[in-house]
Amino acid sequence: TMKQHLRTIAFGIVLAALIALLAETAWRDVRGKVVSAKREVMRFGFIDRTGVYVIQPEYELADDFCDGLAPVCIDGLFGYVDTKGAFAIEPAFSNAGPFSEGLAAVQLRGWIGYIDKSGSFVVPPRFERGGIFSNGLAPVSLAGKYGYIDRSGEFVVQPDFRQAAPFSEGLASVSRNRRVGYIDTTGKAVIPFQYRIAHPFVNGTARVYDGTNWKRIDKTGAVLEIVPPPPTEQPRGTGLQPKKVDSVWGYDDDNGALVIPARFHRAYPFQDGLARVRIKTLVP
Repeated sequence: TMKQHLRTIAFGIVLAALIALLAETAWRDVRGKVVSAKREVMRFGFIDRTGVYVIQPEYELADDFCDGLAPVCIDGLFGYVDTKGAFAIEPAFSNAGPFSEGLAAVQLRGWIGYIDKSGSFVVPPRFERGGIFSNGLAPVSLAGKYGYIDRSGEFVVQPDFRQAAPFSEGLASVSRNRRVGYIDTTGKAVIPFQYRIAHPFVNGTARVYDGTNWKRIDKTGAVLEIVPPPPTEQPRGTGLQPKKVDSVWGYDDDNGALVIPARFHRAYPFQDGLARVRIKTLVP
């Protein structure tokens, strides 16, 4: 009948509207459980010292600014933004590290190479892993062993180590046979492989652990003193510093006053006048 026909049409309109609403707000998984169409994800952005976003939190991953650029990831690819948030190097890499001495390690098709600030490869991608340039050299690995290359990509120190750290004050900690020692920029062992842990040199001394004690040594390897283990938290710097309040982060000043309210899921120290922060947000 006409009345039944009209009821059928009305039901169809209501059903279509309901389906559209569900499509906008939720979907059902294979078990029939209703799941929100929007999912909670982490996103990174950068704030200034007033807490205002200079670079909006829209990146899947990000690292701190160094040499005026920061690596960021969007839609699964890494590029570099400047301090205004503009892409200086468009996203094109599967991974990217910070700039140091004018070069940055990036990953392309599974291999590590080094680019300059124009985004051009200075050292073609041919390494398994790579660290930052320091003292003109960068640690890289081939066939599971680490050595050091110069800016031309040539090995200055042949790959012969299980692990290798960047140079600091002319020395680098490297490991062999599960022991750590220090080499100079020619690859010569300066301090024997006798430690479990060896930190970089700062102001002429380094903190090392021999399996029993933490010690402070000089560049000859002489023990200056027995020291306590390193603090589990980084020592506080000066100026605005990240501060955790309950489960969220803000920034306090040298007097302990919370200058930027705690509203971030994670907050990081200021670099080049900007601080990297991480928030939770909903995306389609």
